[in-house]
Amino acid sequence: LDMNYANDDQKLEALYEWITHNMSYNVYITFQSKNEAPDEEKEIRTTLRLREGVCRQFALLFERVANALCIPVFMVNGDTRSSNVISPYPHSWCIAKVGSEWYCYDPTFDMGYTENQRFVSDPRKVYYRMAPQVFVRNHMPFDPIFQALPQPLYYQTFDNGEKVQAARQQYNFNDSILIYSRQAPIDQLRRSIQRVRTNGAPNRLIDYF
Repeated sequence: LDMNYANDDQKLEALYEWITHNMSYNVYITFQSKNEAPDEEKEIRTTLRLREGVCRQFALLFERVANALCIPVFMVNGDTRSSNVISPYPHSWCIAKVGSEWYCYDPTFDMGYTENQRFVSDPRKVYYRMAPQVFVRNHMPFDPIFQALPQPLYYQTFDNGEKVQAARQQYNFNDSILIYSRQAPIDQLRRSIQRVRTNGAPNRLIDYF
């Protein structure tokens, strides 16, 4: 990627297209208990070997390869909405900083779809390099800093499908993400929990997080 593409945008596009064109969604995989410590290196190796996985593995792969290219990318966990219905399952995607701006990427949603309990490959680029203010209409991060918005939405605003919410203080998410990137994992988790507790009324999935 470094040798064949001139800038970060092109590298991310090539990586995204490789994942969405070469991976399959495993419709039978079960969710890992939050009490189990994930082995991310093992997850990546298994995903590459089998060429299949679920949203977490695809987002993790996108994050790790991009980080190896010195592109700031973070895997994000949260809620999603489809046809105005909140999914009962958590989902994973990524945000990336390209130049001075943050964009959102969901390779799982752009990989294909499931039909009769099987995966159908149908790669596209609907959720590629999407502006945060558009992406948040159907993707709500558990940690509000990953909305990448100066005035992040409250959870209940997303859950209720509202297009506006009460004004809130401007939020410097760039500084918060920078601090997050420099913290140890346990400190990242502690600060995330604090931010979650101040971002409105959580739903069942956020409580689980």
